[in-house]
Amino acid sequence: MKKYIILLFFIWIAAGISNTASANIYYYSGTMDAAFTMEENTAISMPDGVTKFIYNYSLPQNYDYSVNSQSADSPQILFNPQPSSSEIKTDEFGNKYAELIWNNPASGTITGTVTYSINTTADWDKFVTSDLFPVKSNLIPQDVAQFLEATDQVQSDNAMIKLLADDLTYDPGQQWQAVTAICGWVMDNITYGTNSNIDAVSTYTDKVGVCSNYSHLACAILRAAGIPARFVGGRALSKSYSLPYQGGSSFSGVDWSPSLHAWIEVYYPSLGWVPYEPQRDLHHIDTHRITHGAGTDNSSLIFGSSQWFYMGVPPSSYPSISSGPDTITWNTDNIDLAYVKESDEINATAFSTPVTFISSKTVNLSLNKGWNLLSSDIAFSVTDKLSDDSKFASVWKWEGGGWAVYLPGEDDGGADYADSKGFTVLSNIEPGEGCWVNATQQTTLD
Repeated sequence: MKKYIILLFFIWIAAGISNTASANIYYYSGTMDAAFTMEENTAISMPDGVTKFIYNYSLPQNYDYSVNSQSADSPQILFNPQPSSSEIKTDEFGNKYAELIWNNPASGTITGTVTYSINTTADWDKFVTSDLFPVKSNLIPQDVAQFLEATDQVQSDNAMIKLLADDLTYDPGQQWQAVTAICGWVMDNITYGTNSNIDAVSTYTDKVGVCSNYSHLACAILRAAGIPARFVGGRALSKSYSLPYQGGSSFSGVDWSPSLHAWIEVYYPSLGWVPYEPQRDLHHIDTHRITHGAGTDNSSLIFGSSQWFYMGVPPSSYPSISSGPDTITWNTDNIDLAYVKESDEINATAFSTPVTFISSKTVNLSLNKGWNLLSSDIAFSVTDKLSDDSKFASVWKWEGGGWAVYLPGEDDGGADYADSKGFTVLSNIEPGEGCWVNATQQTTLD
């Protein structure tokens, strides 16, 4: 006789933010980067009579997106007693995990420690997109199209979900606007709390849930709107930080409880995957987290799963798994963020970064007073677009191993200044190139 059981143990958590201003979206520019070593501890209680025990441990993943990145070294996996066999495998979504097998394990406790180092980055000045809505199907790669399909936990084919998606995306002509409307609705209408079910429809009808509920519902509405979205499982790290605000004040205590967590990623044809946190953050995923895998929904991920087998009389109890305490050693935690603006388009307190949208046919950008990092998918002349010295102080681009500069209002665009510094005079911005524009006022470039 054989029996097995699969144990999935996500622990879902809420955000902690203290001393915040009134509910709103608060926009920031800048970067974050962190480097740390993580030691995760696991204890497996093993009863008598188990003939085989399989434990699948999801590994931290490596990715390099346009806005965020994560790199992880090969983890050191130590269990006592040692498994009979161990192997690094890859699931159907490309997520790596360790399969550990014990044959005829002795009763007692199996203890394990997994240690690895992580580097994470976020650069919110790089959210530059030209993607329109609705998203054209020919712009979605075959391996991404699976994240448009409905699942048992992400019921994007449900009539209520489809109607909601249509209502929320009736007006937007740009993809990021549609995504903001959908995630904003989830933030505004779902209350954090216990729900016996974590699927999208239950979350929609009950209006309450934990982070898996938020993520499943956001994925369902996005997919119903024709936007690829996938469920991300990982770990949030508790390390409080502050965000600057107007008048020298700040948001203090921006943090997440230290535990397993879930969020989502949205696919943009011009950017690839962009992380979103439907509980709090719009294209503003901080570096205080670890991605362990992304899939169609929670049930698709191999995360802390186990199987056990027995012959004859079953054991008097089941194997059980407990985690922690874990140890984090921070090597680097750089936060260089600047307050940009706020908006009341979302009622919940949320954090975001300004999105630069560039039309595929025309240049149409909103610039804030001060330095702006711009990029375009079409070529344009700086003398045509940036020559008004009442709006622009200077334009800079790194090219050919040195700086090129354009000074509005100066003879020949600042050729004398450029020659004195060994620079060249900037004339054009080519497709995909970036440039820094110092604006003397908030303005629109068209």
